[in-house]
Amino acid sequence: MRNQQGASALSLMVILFLAASILTIAMKIAPMYFDNMTIAKVLEDIGAQSDIAELSDDEIISAFSKRLTVNNVRDLDLKYVVIKRDDGLLTIDINYEKRENIFKNIDAIVSFENHFETKAQ
Repeated sequence: MRNQQGASALSLMVILFLAASILTIAMKIAPMYFDNMTIAKVLEDIGAQSDIAELSDDEIISAFSKRLTVNNVRDLDLKYVVIKRDDGLLTIDINYEKRENIFKNIDAIVSFENHFETKAQ
């Protein structure tokens, strides 16, 4: 009859190190995705306004910025908000990258693309 053996101390330490690394990465990257979900929701809400086509670009950006502040998204540079008006179509694009330091010189870079369009009357 063979005796059962548990995991060695080295294998337990490796498993704990990997679990801690995955948890650390998840805790640093998840807020970027939550912020982008908020940005997408605010963009959708701004677009749902019935008078969106009549607003100037500055008014749209101002309303967008105010809603982001209310939703506690404070680190989006508004230079990434691009508004185009072509042939009766209003398009708002927000494409940006976020960088988060993971450990020393190891960074995670996440790209986001948000798009909204509606007919300008």
